[in-house]
Amino acid sequence: MPQSSLHIDATPYVRKRIDGVGRYSWELLRALKSLNPKIHLVFVGFIDDDFTEIQQEFTSATIKKIPVPRRLWSLVYKSVPAAFRLFNSNQQFLYTNFAQFPYFSKNSLLVIHDFAFIDRPQDVSLRNRKYLSRLVPISAANSKFVIGSSDYTSLRIAKELNTPINRIHTISNAINRSVFSAPRKTTQSLPQKFLLCVGTIEPRKNLPKTLDAYEMLPKRLTKNYPLVVVGKLGWKHSEIEEKISSMREDGLDIVTLGYVPDSELPAIYKKASVLVFPSLYEGFGLPILEAQATGTPVITSDIEPMKTIAGKGAVLIEPGEPKSISEAIEKILTNAKFTKSIVKNGQENTKNYTWEASAQKLLELLEESA
Repeated sequence: MPQSSLHIDATPYVRKRIDGVGRYSWELLRALKSLNPKIHLVFVGFIDDDFTEIQQEFTSATIKKIPVPRRLWSLVYKSVPAAFRLFNSNQQFLYTNFAQFPYFSKNSLLVIHDFAFIDRPQDVSLRNRKYLSRLVPISAANSKFVIGSSDYTSLRIAKELNTPINRIHTISNAINRSVFSAPRKTTQSLPQKFLLCVGTIEPRKNLPKTLDAYEMLPKRLTKNYPLVVVGKLGWKHSEIEEKISSMREDGLDIVTLGYVPDSELPAIYKKASVLVFPSLYEGFGLPILEAQATGTPVITSDIEPMKTIAGKGAVLIEPGEPKSISEAIEKILTNAKFTKSIVKNGQENTKNYTWEASAQKLLELLEESA
């Protein structure tokens, strides 16, 4: 690859809390720099952004600050994106957050993680839905390559955005197996044995059905296996919180940890007796691989892309049926031989998803577009 600079939208890197997009962005760039340390990274952000973590992680990177507050620029950009063609750049640009931002570049690689704003509009705030509905098609049309974070999302890109197949590539989410196979200790206070749910507290993660399934379990199991929920509060979380409160009043042991730093997640997975991840919709489903890598059995939805991501290392359930979820939990907790095979298959499955392989695909696209 010619030693030109790779410009990057700094948005996922300056957020205070790392979400799925942030994790993908950080891990992909770390692996890319490991493959080719000579690539010069240029992070483009705003005068009020905190670049401390970027400067610590990517010591040779250049920081370019647009001399206005992020919120002001974003407000105008979302309102009249066409006006920002004046800022068109020919620099090689990597946008990992759905849309070209803070300005457009025709020599760009755009990552789209899911189409929840189209497929599950009821689960996306009106503000975010309007932004994505407007910017994603424009951004994809103006990008040299459009990247899906899973094969499933790449197929959706072709269908929803009419993007030519030769411009669509998959650069998969992945996992750092060494981190998850030998986790550090967690500071969280956890039960000795427990069921685990991981994900933002919002309807599409399907926590209400999981709670229903937990209520259906025999008392001998709920007594010995509390339910631990990890995730920040998201869209339409109030009803979920109310249901949890009601179940606690009925004597069920439900522990809510809220947002937990990425560094502590591996140890939490490792301690869990099972990960229950019956999401109604995902662009990928990273918790599946994270749990598999720690040797924790997984329950997940029998829909794409989760069933493909999980391979043979999970029990697949009907996400809309609490009984299906409950039966899967009981089987894993009471059938040791079956559970052992699920764990073994899961650990083997994670070998198919490495950040090094994903970064190699990114490097090839950068070379092709240079």
